Amino acid sequence: MAILLAKLHNWLRSGGGDNPVLFGFIVFVAAIMGLLFLKGLAGKLFPERRSRAVSRRLNFFQKRKLIRQAEYLMNDGHFSQAGALLDSIGEFEHALQAYLKGNELVAAASLAEKIQRYNQAASIFAKLEEYDRAAALYEKSGDLGTAREMYISAAEKAAEKGKNYVAAEMYLKGGEPGRAAEMYNKAGDSEKAAALFEEAKEYEKAANAYEMVYAHSLSRDFGTSSLSLTKKGQEAALKAARAFEKASNYRSAARLYKAAKDISLAAEMLSRAGDDEGAANMLLEAKRFDQAAEAFRRAENEKGALKAAALKALNAEKIEEAAELFEKVEDYIQAAGLYERIAKPLDAGRMFEAAGEHASAASMFVAAGEWERAAQNYEKAGSANHAAEYYAKANNPEKAAPLFETSGQFFEAGQANMKVGKEDEAMSMFQRVRPGSEHYVRASNLLGQLFSIKGRQNLAIKKFLEVTANKSVTLDNIEIFYNLARAYEKIGQSANAKALHEKIILVDFNYKDANARLAALEKKDVDTS
Repeated sequence: MAILLAKLHNWLRSGGGDNPVLFGFIVFVAAIMGLLFLKGLAGKLFPERRSRAVSRRLNFFQKRKLIRQAEYLMNDGHFSQAGALLDSIGEFEHALQAYLKGNELVAAASLAEKIQRYNQAASIFAKLEEYDRAAALYEKSGDLGTAREMYISAAEKAAEKGKNYVAAEMYLKGGEPGRAAEMYNKAGDSEKAAALFEEAKEYEKAANAYEMVYAHSLSRDFGTSSLSLTKKGQEAALKAARAFEKASNYRSAARLYKAAKDISLAAEMLSRAGDDEGAANMLLEAKRFDQAAEAFRRAENEKGALKAAALKALNAEKIEEAAELFEKVEDYIQAAGLYERIAKPLDAGRMFEAAGEHASAASMFVAAGEWERAAQNYEKAGSANHAAEYYAKANNPEKAAPLFETSGQFFEAGQANMKVGKEDEAMSMFQRVRPGSEHYVRASNLLGQLFSIKGRQNLAIKKFLEVTANKSVTLDNIEIFYNLARAYEKIGQSANAKALHEKIILVDFNYKDANARLAALEKKDVDTS
């Protein structure tokens, strides 16, 4: 085109324009060619217009022939090919009929949708069980009721195939939030399920789903070594609690309100469930002592109310008041510990004793100087040696003696028996003291004295001699030598008695009546000579 215009320009400059007829013809041809060029350019820029133009050309030149060709194809049973041919030349109605006659439903439905016959397209897609596409087309056509039915059918089909998430979305579009929630739940999306259960007023199910979200948040925290309740977890617990409350499941609501750290509401839920006692204990845990006391009173538990008052006093560091209140509610261990803190061992002992903690009670009574009660509690605690010791301190040798014996303290048992006049039992105990014992010499001395008292002087002398043989008189053993001297006197062995008294006087001139006895023995010797 450009070359032609250039040649025309040269011709005109060379005088070719002098022939008006020829000039007019050339201008006409150039105009026609320009129009064709512009048309071609428009076809490239706007292909849809070009296709319409082709269609118009086909209508004008070949349409009838192509329609007849399509008819031949249909007569031969080639409906799909006929439909495609008719579709390509714009004969959409005939194409649709051809597809339908050939049961080419997918092609028919697609064509019906293309030509905006949405109801018809939707109906065909429904036959194909492509319910979601059918539903969308019914929506386009304004038939919302049938669209909902199709969405529900699509959801049911997806559910059968285990496509729970797809089923949930279809149920949701079909206006069935409850059924959608069930599918989201099966798909593991508890959060969406919970919100939809709540929308459907299925509060128990909503609560269980929210609780799953809460539990999942905890497990994730645990997996990351964090035991703190996340904000999302706390929100889920709170939503679960509210849903349980709406479902009148107050105990579960209480548990989740507690998890969400709303103790007041948790306690209120327990009260609404008829468990004022449980509500009170929960409030105690949270150190809401006055509210706890009120709840205990509603439960007609005055003892519980007093316990709340005791804990309140303890929390305020009013130790004595707290101890007295714990004593009233018979929480003796707590009371005992508090009395001990404020240096009241007698009261602490009373409390430990009441609680059956006898060893602790005994140690408190010891601190208070209450020997008898200390001994009684040691005895109950099975500590015979300590019991015997404190019975002895309490001047109760009769109780001390058998306990000394039980604990293997034979010397002390003998002494206790002597105090109550049980000489035979005392002798038996002294005889059980072994030679290696630190008390052997003293036990032998006392045993010798008892033999002497009973008139068995020879036995007494033998016992005294066991522990004095080859020994000199000292201040430590002087008593045994004195007792031996007296035994000799009693059997008339004056020489032995005199010799021992002399030795005693040499160590301690004023020991008992040794001087007088020596003098008496010497005088007796003079008189008899």
